[in-house]
Amino acid sequence: MKPSRQNKADILAACFIALALPAYYKVKFLLDGQMTVEQLRDPAAFFEVLFAFLLACLLLIFYRLGAAQIKRVRLPLLRRMLPLALVAAAALVAIAFTRFFFHVVVPWGTQPSFEFDIALLAVLLPLIVSGVADRIFLEGAAKDAEKAALVARFETLKARLSPHFLFNSLNTLVDIVEEDPALAVKFIEQMAALYRYILEHRDQQLVPLSAEIKAIRSLLYLLESRQPGGFEFEFSLEPAADNLQIVPLALQTVVENAVKHNVYSPHKPMKISVYIDKGHLVVENTLNRRAGVSSTETGLENLQKRVAHVCRRSIQVAEGGGLFSVRVPLIEHSTG
Repeated sequence: MKPSRQNKADILAACFIALALPAYYKVKFLLDGQMTVEQLRDPAAFFEVLFAFLLACLLLIFYRLGAAQIKRVRLPLLRRMLPLALVAAAALVAIAFTRFFFHVVVPWGTQPSFEFDIALLAVLLPLIVSGVADRIFLEGAAKDAEKAALVARFETLKARLSPHFLFNSLNTLVDIVEEDPALAVKFIEQMAALYRYILEHRDQQLVPLSAEIKAIRSLLYLLESRQPGGFEFEFSLEPAADNLQIVPLALQTVVENAVKHNVYSPHKPMKISVYIDKGHLVVENTLNRRAGVSSTETGLENLQKRVAHVCRRSIQVAEGGGLFSVRVPLIEHSTG
């Protein structure tokens, strides 16, 4: 089992203290003339490193156990006061261990100034660990986020270019090409426009909302052609929409998710409404769930990853009153 990033931070912090604390005193004594260069090679230095490492491990365990206990406290005021008590207790534990080590394990004795430094180290240890952890966490989180975004973008592109959707569209085209050549030409134009949009914008982080709306109209035309009378589409977009951007293929993902999981027909069409509300593009559809649909739930999940990576926000999914809605964050276009 691989150690977590927090465990890695603890191990690195303990090793750092094990080397840095003895080194600090060696340099200090050397500069003060209390030690010679030859004495630096004294084998007794091993015990100093051992002491520093054991002290760091003891304090790390103490802080981890203390933090776990604090999380169980329900009173807010007490939870705010306990961390200070934990730090004070850690300083006492550090002094007690120091006296034990240098009076029992190795009978060298200790100076009050040294015990004060050890108490100060105990107080500062959480800051040292958090600094190491932040370095590990931030780098790891950035790599994870980038990887998740790349995977999500690939999955989105793969879904948009799925043979299932293409074959259904071609089957519809075969049905109408002889009956209505003019309609077939328009169908081909809309299908080409949709796939052109996908290929042109698949690598972009944000696209103009107007371009996304234009592409979704092509998709809706294809859906309506495949199932005449099965849909009711309603767009309610403000003039300010011209200045807004959105993650590419977001609308396609949400609409196709609705089509996949619902039953629709000319007798009971599915209404899809698209409108702007409080910095979000809302896609809302009536619910008439399709029975026996196998779903990996990767469509909206991949969209969530892409939105989180690009916008540092999340999509919002809600269901109720016979409606299913997805709110996708919008970004104002910067002209500066």
